[in-house]
Amino acid sequence: MHVFDKGYMKTFYFVRHGSTEFNEKGVFQFAETPLSNTGEHQAQELAHRFENIHVEAIISSDMTRAVQTATAIAEKVGTPVEQSALFHEHLRPSVIRGLSYVDAKAQDVIEILRGLWTHPTERHQDEENFHDLKARALQAIEFLERRPESSIVVVSHGTFLKMLLCTMSARESVTPELFRAIDRVFFTSNTGITKAEYETKRWKIVTWNDRAHLGCTGPRVFMEASPN
Repeated sequence: MHVFDKGYMKTFYFVRHGSTEFNEKGVFQFAETPLSNTGEHQAQELAHRFENIHVEAIISSDMTRAVQTATAIAEKVGTPVEQSALFHEHLRPSVIRGLSYVDAKAQDVIEILRGLWTHPTERHQDEENFHDLKARALQAIEFLERRPESSIVVVSHGTFLKMLLCTMSARESVTPELFRAIDRVFFTSNTGITKAEYETKRWKIVTWNDRAHLGCTGPRVFMEASPN
């Protein structure tokens, strides 16, 4: 059956990566930040969730913590990992990566970013603002809709998963206000699973942030706060 035939349904399992030491300490992360011991344990428990699920493709952000999480699933189900920069986390300016969320320098930069969050062209440094994040999410959604597989795991990051949710709902009509509302309410846990279905140009969220594999005993870790 052709992927665009009417009635063809695809199932996606969107996964936030496992925990890192920077998550646990409340520090802005680098692309190369690896999983912590806790994160590696979470990834293994996550992988067990997919043992009895037919997985035709695993797509991962190209950031190390996501690749490690995806690799744990791949080793369990025998499906290779495909890396894509479309699914990496919201990029923060290089100057604050490695700094604590409460560091005075980081707070000063975050305040500047708030003022530039919706500016169409101006940037503080090399960060992504609302328009950049939205544009990448729209590309990611279109990329997923074109995939021929019917069951796909996507390993990504907390903030970017929320923007994906926005674009599923509103496409190009996503506003900063909508993203702000989603960002404040929809919490994402490390290795939380969000199941979504796509059929006839319509997305449907089936479950959000399922973390039953952790037995609700995993540590509650920090989330990077959006700059808006």
